Amino acid sequence: HWKQNQWLINRQVKSLSRFDDISQFELTETPTSKLLNDSDGILIYHLLPSTSWMLGIVISPSQMNQFRHNYFLIVMISMGKDMILMCLAIVFFSRQTTKSLRELIITTENIANGNLDVKIPATHQKDEVGRLAKAFRYMVSALKNYIEELQVTTAVKQKMESELSIAAQIQRSMIPKIELKDDSNRNYEVSALFQPARLVGGDLYDFFYLADNQICIIIGDVADKGVPAALLMARTITYIRTVAKTTVTPQEILSVVNNELCIDNEECLFVTLFCGVLNLATGMLNYASGGHDAPLLVRDKIVHFLPLETGAPLGIEEEAFFPSHEYQLQPQ
Repeated sequence: HWKQNQWLINRQVKSLSRFDDISQFELTETPTSKLLNDSDGILIYHLLPSTSWMLGIVISPSQMNQFRHNYFLIVMISMGKDMILMCLAIVFFSRQTTKSLRELIITTENIANGNLDVKIPATHQKDEVGRLAKAFRYMVSALKNYIEELQVTTAVKQKMESELSIAAQIQRSMIPKIELKDDSNRNYEVSALFQPARLVGGDLYDFFYLADNQICIIIGDVADKGVPAALLMARTITYIRTVAKTTVTPQEILSVVNNELCIDNEECLFVTLFCGVLNLATGMLNYASGGHDAPLLVRDKIVHFLPLETGAPLGIEEEAFFPSHEYQLQPQ
């Protein structure tokens, strides 16, 4: 029975192959079929019931290798396709997830370049991206308000600086020269330091030559700072120089200037003022004060205050009284 020629069907090429002796195969039985395997290939056959015939398939080693290669290639292609689809899905969902964040990045770059009118993308997300977008909208609004306030403040500051600069020019123009000449054409030099606490202030000093070989020295301070103080300082010096042309005693100079400053003084500005008249020939110093500190006298390297009884500051009380004093200066 087994030595008879049997006809087999080849599955791959669908041609008939012939085996003269199947005993050369290693036989493995299964419940429904039998398997013959050796180095020449694989035979899978099934005995047909009630006959001596069997139906089988022969697969050669080269065909099996080709099958395995094709199977491996199909598996790799299938896995590669799945990986590509997975990567595309990840990219798509990640781009959708980070879309709002990328829009916020572009908005931030525009804000950094000074474009505060850029529109913050609206988002209804309640995660970190949504909170970040809300914070950016608040930041842009706060920046706009700050810039508007800064512009107003800068304009006011520039106006104030301009006024202070004008007042400083007025103040510097009122500072006298350090030298003067008497009737005999002799030079006298006066040393002074003028340093306002701010750009302009109410401090003032002046000296000028009078008739009969005398010089007038004034030192004062306006009770304010800035432009109003500088203007009042200029008015005071102008009044003193005008009055001193006809009046040479410090007491009378302070009385006349005080009456002028009290006129229309609605803001109640006042000046403390020391006025002294020095006789260059005798060294006698006549002086009076309207609310100002007593001057210092240096003699034999000892510093002490000159005796002084002061009156009221100028510009407050009309017809105020200013006591007069005298002191004999010694030559060095």
